[in-house]
Amino acid sequence: MPYSVGLSGGSAFLIFWLFWVALLPVTWGLGIWAIIDASRRPEWAFESIKTSRTMWIVLCAVFSISFVPVGLTCSLIYLFSVRPKVAKVMAASPDRVAPSVDPAGTPSAPVGWYPDPRNPAIEWFWDGQKYTVQRPIPPPPPPTLGGKPGL
Repeated sequence: MPYSVGLSGGSAFLIFWLFWVALLPVTWGLGIWAIIDASRRPEWAFESIKTSRTMWIVLCAVFSISFVPVGLTCSLIYLFSVRPKVAKVMAASPDRVAPSVDPAGTPSAPVGWYPDPRNPAIEWFWDGQKYTVQRPIPPPPPPTLGGKPGL
């Protein structure tokens, strides 16, 4: 009788089951970490890298619970690709905070352009509730006459 190398059906199922049982806490742990991290970061930082905080929270939450491989992938993409970009944007503007809001929720600062506290040459637009990623349109260059600046 030939000697066969391999796993019987029961052993293969047991290894497969143990793999998934071990993978679930890892996926859920990374998903929870990604959700908590994303929820603590401001929406403007996500907007400035052209993504949405809400989207990442929902993706990590839904797929970590319902479809483990996709949840693990979403969490890893957020933690190792999106998160560093958001952190870099936040580090570039650490003093970027909203104008104060009174207890009734009414902003004390009117809608408009406000200088960046770290670099007064940069302005941010306050829409009454949050800063946006809009930037002011730079003024056109001075007119030239015959290739020389000025008139």
